[in-house]
Formats: sequence, structure tokens, C-alpha cells
Amino acid sequence: MDNIQVRHENIEDELTTPLSSYQDPATLLQHLNQQHPQVQFTLETETNGQLPFLDVLVTRSPDNKIEISVYRKPTHSDQYIYFDSNHPLKTKTGIISTLTRRAINLSSNSPSAEIEHLRHVFTKFNHYPPKLVDKIIRSTLHPTRKEPTNKNEPAPIRITLPFIGKTSYHISLLLKQQAGIETYFTSSTTLKTVLKANGRNTSKQQQPPKGVVYKINCDCGEAYVGETSRPINIRIKEHLSSTTKSDRKSAISDHIIKCPNHNIIWGSVEILSKNHKDFTQRKLAEAVQIRRHKPSINRDQGYLVPTAYNELIKITD
Repeated sequence: MDNIQVRHENIEDELTTPLSSYQDPATLLQHLNQQHPQVQFTLETETNGQLPFLDVLVTRSPDNKIEISVYRKPTHSDQYIYFDSNHPLKTKTGIISTLTRRAINLSSNSPSAEIEHLRHVFTKFNHYPPKLVDKIIRSTLHPTRKEPTNKNEPAPIRITLPFIGKTSYHISLLLKQQAGIETYFTSSTTLKTVLKANGRNTSKQQQPPKGVVYKINCDCGEAYVGETSRPINIRIKEHLSSTTKSDRKSAISDHIIKCPNHNIIWGSVEILSKNHKDFTQRKLAEAVQIRRHKPSINRDQGYLVPTAYNELIKITD
């Protein structure tokens, strides 16, 4: 029993087969939700013989055959990157080819209706040239066979450049012709990344740190040390929510359940180290801080750090 490993996952969508006529789905749902308080299922039944699942619409025909097609939510706006937006042409045509391949893969019958919908959407709503749309759809429906590359040829040099319109194409052509260098474009700064809803520039506003190891103290003198790749304020809100709900999803929640008279000092969260983008590096930094601060609220000691490093970590008894 000591070697059992528990795997935690968040499953948002799952498709199951139809139940027999004598099986009550509500009874099955109740049975499943009674197995574990943190593993809960919901039930969605078909309406008019149809059931949406992700971007697939599953339809049951009168002869009980399953057919699939592309599904869009009623709130879908059919708005993609406008043709006159400042994006590389390959990005724009890539959207058309991707949605065309989706129409082919997610249609048990002919995808012609979905293809016509894409033509209408890109030409009328997103202002793409009709000839370009037809060309991309045709090449996706009837792809030409590519000649195999010679493995003995040296790999070309590839660089990435910010896309700034026609100038980027001129630079790319010159690099290809003069130096044999292939270029790829990245999108430049957009209004969304520069402006907030109130129109103020966000570049001067200090953002909560990410990739941090942090320490949360209790008024009893005990503490908790944890790590997160996300902004620290989001992780603290999760700890606070778990403590308020007493759902035991957080070690801090367990501590308050055991000691209801204690109070967590949410206003003085300490950042012990930050800028750890790499997962393994961040977990090791957490283990070092756990060894250093000896937080009694933690459920475990994190990654194993050999005792030979105690002097380096400056362990004090």
C-alpha cells in the first residue's frame, strides 16, 4: 500500500457510448460522483438526435447511425485575422487550410457545406480575396505530392524576424538570394499587448512575478512553502479559496481545518526566489527553501535534495 502512486488530472470533456434501455444514466452519474469527492462528472444528453462534443457535432440518424460534422457554438462570430491586418500572408492562408482540413476530418459525409461556409466567412466577414480563398481551399482538398528532399544537402540557415509589412518580404528575399538564409516571421507588438481596456499603457505597471517560490505564514508561527509558474497573486487566490471552502485542495486548508482558531497572514506573502521558468529548476528551488525554512504546514518535502548539500543550503538546527 505504501507504493501506490496517485495521478491528478482535470478532464473537461469526455464522450461515452449510449447506454442500454434498461440503464438509467442518472443512476450511473450518481454512482460515479459518490466514488471520490474530488472526481465529479456531469451529464449532457442529446437534443433532437444531436450532441455537441468539443468542435464536433454528433448526430444520430433515424437508422441509429452516428454521423459527425463541424460544430460551432451559437456565440461564434466567424471572425478570424482580417486580410488587411499586419500579419504574414502564411499566417492568414494557414488559417484557411487548417479549417479546411478540419472540415475534411470532422465530416462523416461530404464536407461541401462546411467548405462553402468557409468561403463565405473569409470573403464576406474577413475580406479575403475570393481567388486566394479558392486557391488555398483547392490546394488543401487536392494536395500535390512534394518531391523528397536530398538528405545529403546541408541544412539551410534559418532566422526569425519581426513582421513589419512589405519590408519584411524584401529583406527575406534578399537574404534568400544573397546568402541562402531562410526567414520566419513573428508577429509584432499588437494593440492588445500595449493597451488595456482603459487605454493606458501597461508597460510601466509592475506585473506580479511568475515562476516563484513563496512562503505563507500563519499567526501560530508555522509556515507553508510552495512554487508556481503562474503569477503569484493567482496562486494565492487559489490557496485562499481552498481555505475558505475547506476543500483540502491546499495544505493550508488542511492546517486551518485542524486548527480553526489560527489565521493565515495573507497580506505578507514572502517571495523567496523568482524567475524560475524551468519546471525542474523551480521544483529544486522549492525543495531548497523547504529544507532551509522547515515549514511544518507542507505535506511533503518536495524534490529530494541529498543531505550533502546541507552546508551549501546553510541548514541551521
